[in-house]
Amino acid sequence: MAEVFLLKITCRWCQQNFYICHSCWRGQGYCSDTCKILGYRRNRQKRQCKYRKSEKGKKTHRKNENNRKKRLAAKKVGDARSNTFSSLIYFPPNTNSNRPCCRFCGQTGEIVITFPRRYYGRSPVRGSAKHFVAPGTS
Repeated sequence: MAEVFLLKITCRWCQQNFYICHSCWRGQGYCSDTCKILGYRRNRQKRQCKYRKSEKGKKTHRKNENNRKKRLAAKKVGDARSNTFSSLIYFPPNTNSNRPCCRFCGQTGEIVITFPRRYYGRSPVRGSAKHFVAPGTS
């Protein structure tokens, strides 16, 4: 069986470390869908705030607020409150604590700083010393 290399990543939302193998690697920056949704929401709010401070954003906001006030004046029945999104994130305990494993497929392997380059058509390449993390520093 070929060696599995794991990359250590820190989640952009919760700052928790997780590992991912080369076959599952797709440029992930978040450890779970919950963190991804919350992270995207935070980035969207930052963009909205920047737009709101521009002249065009202020003008659009004024127009929308005036339309909203007109609608509220004609409204007779209150709306039901929508459910809010929970920011509580649950991480199941790692049952195999002695070896790190991929967050998505569960394969165990060696921790590397960067994934070794793949050479298609030739024999598989083993990672050089510059890719590996020294033992005990993971």
